[in-house]
Amino acid sequence: MRKIRFKPVAAIAAALAPLMAAAGVINYTATYDYSKLTLGTDTLGGVTYTTVSYDGLYNGGDPGMPSLPVDYLQFSVPYNATDFTVSAVIQTSITQNTSYLIYPCQRSDWSIGGTVPVTLPDSSFYYSGSAFPSQFAHVVNDGFMAGENRIVTVAVMPVVFQHTSSNNMVIASTQITVNLYYEQRVSHNTAPLVRNDTSLRKEGHEITKSMVVNPGDVEANAPLTCNNNLNVMYPDDDITEPYSYIIVTTPEYLHSMRKIAALKRQEGFSVKLTTLQDAITQSYAVVGDRIPLLDDEYYQGSTDDAGKLRQFIRHHFLHHGTEYVLLAGADIPHRDYLGGCTDMYYSDLGSTWDYQAGTYPDVYVGRLLSKTEEHIENYKDKLFRYVLNPGNGNYSYLRKGLFFEAPCYTTELGPLSTVLPEVTHADVETLGHHISGSELMDMLNNTRYVLLATFADGNTSYFTLNEENDSTQAHYIWAQDSVRDSSVGDVETDNAIDCLTNKKFPMVFYSCFGKTITYHDNSPCNVDKSLGGIFTMGNNIGGPVFLGMTHGLNNPSSSHYYLSSFKYYLNNAGYPIGKAYALAKAIRRLGDYYAERVYTYHNYLGDPSAFLWNGTPHSFSEIILSRGDSSITVTGISEASTVVSLFSNDGKTYTQMTSASSVSFNHVSPNSTVMLYKQNCIPYIAPLVLQNTTLNKSQYVIASDVTAGKSVDSSRTSGQVTVTGDIDYEIEHTGEVRFEGGFRVDKGVRFSVRPSTYDN
Repeated sequence: MRKIRFKPVAAIAAALAPLMAAAGVINYTATYDYSKLTLGTDTLGGVTYTTVSYDGLYNGGDPGMPSLPVDYLQFSVPYNATDFTVSAVIQTSITQNTSYLIYPCQRSDWSIGGTVPVTLPDSSFYYSGSAFPSQFAHVVNDGFMAGENRIVTVAVMPVVFQHTSSNNMVIASTQITVNLYYEQRVSHNTAPLVRNDTSLRKEGHEITKSMVVNPGDVEANAPLTCNNNLNVMYPDDDITEPYSYIIVTTPEYLHSMRKIAALKRQEGFSVKLTTLQDAITQSYAVVGDRIPLLDDEYYQGSTDDAGKLRQFIRHHFLHHGTEYVLLAGADIPHRDYLGGCTDMYYSDLGSTWDYQAGTYPDVYVGRLLSKTEEHIENYKDKLFRYVLNPGNGNYSYLRKGLFFEAPCYTTELGPLSTVLPEVTHADVETLGHHISGSELMDMLNNTRYVLLATFADGNTSYFTLNEENDSTQAHYIWAQDSVRDSSVGDVETDNAIDCLTNKKFPMVFYSCFGKTITYHDNSPCNVDKSLGGIFTMGNNIGGPVFLGMTHGLNNPSSSHYYLSSFKYYLNNAGYPIGKAYALAKAIRRLGDYYAERVYTYHNYLGDPSAFLWNGTPHSFSEIILSRGDSSITVTGISEASTVVSLFSNDGKTYTQMTSASSVSFNHVSPNSTVMLYKQNCIPYIAPLVLQNTTLNKSQYVIASDVTAGKSVDSSRTSGQVTVTGDIDYEIEHTGEVRFEGGFRVDKGVRFSVRPSTYDN
């Protein structure tokens, strides 16, 4: 007789547990300061309304509904959470009666006629007697920050309006408890992108902690390991070739782009310089934009060149520790979205690419709109000057910023200097008055600024300096004097970007809104006619970073909101411009359709790893280098948190951050370049001493003094220096050059030494 064995009930439950949904909840009590609430009045269509504002919050809502402050709270949730719901309970509140109805939200699209259309209140609601909002909190969106840290954004409205037959009431909450509920189960959601590099995972956790209301849950909510269930498209291999910085270009720009790659390498980045064709034909990229899903499936996105490039970047983000990406050349594909262009497509690697799907950055992306090799050379000069020799020794301009805003925006939003990224507390000038284009150019040429920010409407080849909304009083800043549109009635002169004389004073330009960049398929990139293009690609003018819009969509409040977030990451976190720029799009997520498009269309031109100078720089002094046969020691370091980087003649990068007075590198080539840098310090570039080595790899080297020969360094084993092979070896120097006995360049080698172009 066959025996039948029954499993215990507990064992059955345990076996089924992974298949069952597990419920979770996060509780958070938000506190609001009633003293920050201001009630005012405004008229619309001849009717007086009560306005409600809260210092630190922006108003939101559907057009025609009451315009009330909204707070956006971000929650860390488990990576496999789904089915989010939210409830909110007012704990304490204060009620105040008003004489008028609440001012209605206006349509956010300023692209029609250049003014805000008058949106009257929705009378069916206003006089219904219902409280608004009926729910104090709702989920806006969710997504993965830094690949694996899932964030859910909840919009909370701490102010409630209700019209009754006797009065109008404003109920201001001082405490609201928000309860975010979720299920945990495998579902058809986008999977996290988990990197093998534990240090980068930790950095992603720390960034996420700075954004969410429950930072203590971040690490526990992330996946424990990188495994094929979560990343079905990728093997679990180690990072044997780290590439923290990728440059993708086209063949005609390779020679010039290697100079920019050299600067990044000497700053300590491990750089991969590749052509677009090589990138998109890799076996892991040719399949196109495949995004892993939690249920071991994948989402098949675009298989065009842009989709293949995105997959190439995703692979390097996962397996090579890539953080920064520079797309160099107007022919590098982009993603077109609803009439504009966006490089967020390459920054957010984990979504199915829908701006409503929760866009959070994984890598930090910049673009160069070059059409010729001369453009790349122009950009290289701006970048080198900005990083290595700003002001040619006149550093006072690095403390100065200029912000221009049209008076109509000052009236609506208040002085935007309050959200301007800081240069110093004292040296920021704000112009909120009528000014001509030539007067603004004179200001820029007579008083140098490291940061220019404009809150003025743009039209690709020019932006307008309007007095209020009166277009008949408009003045213009053109991309170039020679590309003026004859249909635009501008009688000024000397009011184009190519009238700048700031070759030795490169700056950063932040354009809040208005179309100032073009690389749209239906409007091919014309560098000369693009404000952003000529600023970054023009000769002896502009600077290495331009931030602006690729669409004419204008939304002042959203641009103001985004700029305040950008300021936070630049000043509070001290991040590079490109990193702060990308994270600012995630720190607060607006649920408004037009606000999301503002974020989508705003793009970054230039090196995303560049820092904003925001004070008088320090200089490294008393630095002493000692080179042994297999070691380099740097002493005399006086600045805390200094990055010391080596780039060897065998192509390897070594980097240490130190607060000590000295640092040693062992088992390295003594023929390496050495650079010291930190934010707001002029980089120290060490003399290059070549001895007992063979140079057989193509390189571009940046040095101060250069000495080469068999016995130029008595502390090392003597030996000949030979430059050999089918290579292109070039040294750019700022000091003296001395070649002694034992230095030989073989026949056929392309070898050159030339003075720097940025040191004059």
